Amino acid sequence: MITSTKHGIDLGYDDMGDPASPAAVFIGGLATQRTVWPDTLCDALVGRGFRVIRFDNRDMGESTWWKAPSGDALAKLIRQPLRAASVLPYTIDDMAQDVVGLLDALQIERAHVVGMSLGGRMAQAVAAGWPTRTTSLVSMMSTSGNPALPPPRAEALAALITPPKDPLDVESVTQLAIMQQRVIGSPRYPMADDYVRQIVALNFRRGNNPEGAMRQWAASVGAGDRRESLRRIIAPTLVLHGKDDPLVLPAAGEDTAANIRGAELHVLDGWGHNIPPAIGPLLADELTTFWA
Repeated sequence: MITSTKHGIDLGYDDMGDPASPAAVFIGGLATQRTVWPDTLCDALVGRGFRVIRFDNRDMGESTWWKAPSGDALAKLIRQPLRAASVLPYTIDDMAQDVVGLLDALQIERAHVVGMSLGGRMAQAVAAGWPTRTTSLVSMMSTSGNPALPPPRAEALAALITPPKDPLDVESVTQLAIMQQRVIGSPRYPMADDYVRQIVALNFRRGNNPEGAMRQWAASVGAGDRRESLRRIIAPTLVLHGKDDPLVLPAAGEDTAANIRGAELHVLDGWGHNIPPAIGPLLADELTTFWA
């Protein structure tokens, strides 16, 4: 399904469960579509009485794609220090407004706001900027942006920034995605190559936008240190992080929790920087226990 927000953004989304049930909106990470949230997680939450909304962030899938900057201008932008919001195509706060716009379009007054990685930063921004719309905040495998935090492990960063041989060819993108999942994935919850292949194929059918990933990356880097805004969050908060995350190290989750008043921190063994179907039931347990 696709809906339009009041501020002019089209968002592709799935809306699952009873509309009268407590709502939870799930925000994906960099370069991902709503397929990043596996059915094992979403179906489990619907079965436990929640309305689950997952959607494509702007510049991905069935949501609005930006046209500029593009080409050489976009490549130049992401090579420079991104300190001023005025140079960005859009910001983390703009992307957070999309989440609130989706809630408005679906006539949802308040929701549990769940985000992973880049989506975790967006979820934090929703909780900080729209407290009356946030029933609770769940920040997964994300960060405060504290510049003193340790960087990604070298092999994980290398996997993240490796481009596909042909970004418009489904097989080329599939092979890169399989390699990336092996590097940054979850040792206790392996993601089958066939599953990756299915997800990439579905993502291509909905809309493959390589330059959108670059613009999202600029928004994430340009967000910088968000600790001051985290201290404004009043919603009940759960920070979930993988002990084996090589891309956003557990210290980032610890720092996020330390800067949100009353936040709970759960570090899960065997979890890396992805959400494989096999971990869906465990995450459903974590969420429903927190929301009880």
